[in-house]
Amino acid sequence: MPVDPRTGRYVSSHPLTAGALAGGTEIMMTYPFEYCKVQMQLIEKQPGRPTERHGFISVLSNTLKEKGPLGLYHGLSPWLLFSLPRNSLRFATYEWLTS
Repeated sequence: MPVDPRTGRYVSSHPLTAGALAGGTEIMMTYPFEYCKVQMQLIEKQPGRPTERHGFISVLSNTLKEKGPLGLYHGLSPWLLFSLPRNSLRFATYEWLTS
């Protein structure tokens, strides 16, 4: 990364790309937790379902058994379609405002 001679700070030459990569990485790392949370909420709302607890570990292990590791990323694409442009613009705006 180049250094700005006036401020001595590192300057990103591609803030849009940096923002998209950061946002995509964030979503890829946190989405399995979001998926399990939503599955737990859906299980609780099903009528006629036994009242046994379905915790995070139970949902995680059932998903891995039934769908494999990629099952934890079911429904990821809408999150990425929203996150990538948002974080690109956020990073670029921050770089523009602080320069």
